[in-house]
Amino acid sequence: MLKESILVRNPGIEDLEDIVHINRVCLPENYPVAYFIELIKSWKNTSCVVELDDKVVGYILMRIEGVSSTPWKPKNKKKGHIISVAVLPEARRRGLGTKMMEFVLERAREIDLLTEITLEVRQSNLGAINLYRRLEFVSHKILSGYYSDGEDAVLMRYTVD
Repeated sequence: MLKESILVRNPGIEDLEDIVHINRVCLPENYPVAYFIELIKSWKNTSCVVELDDKVVGYILMRIEGVSSTPWKPKNKKKGHIISVAVLPEARRRGLGTKMMEFVLERAREIDLLTEITLEVRQSNLGAINLYRRLEFVSHKILSGYYSDGEDAVLMRYTVD
């Protein structure tokens, strides 16, 4: 049995087609391609893709909020917001989601003034909720009717130390 080659890395614009494809296959919520381009260009250092045997099979896109600063307003505390997480169905159950989350959490710890990371997850997605809990995310509240099909979301928070 051959060992699979796994690589987690920051995304580049060359990964756009793979990221959009994975989003369309895995999630009912699809963002416009221009939004993916903005996230990759602006937040590639807090986002990642995972390659399995040299093929991109998953991604996490996270932006940082509260980064504005002016001379009359001191720098704010920053918050990370994980916008989208997906792994192709055929690549699941290999720990790739965990590896990607660990990658972005490690990058987050390097950001000055970053205090927390939030994400929303479908209330029915128990596998993802359990993964996030193992990584020390805490359920904060239920967002009623958050998704377009009316399903509630669980808002989860991670405290950056």
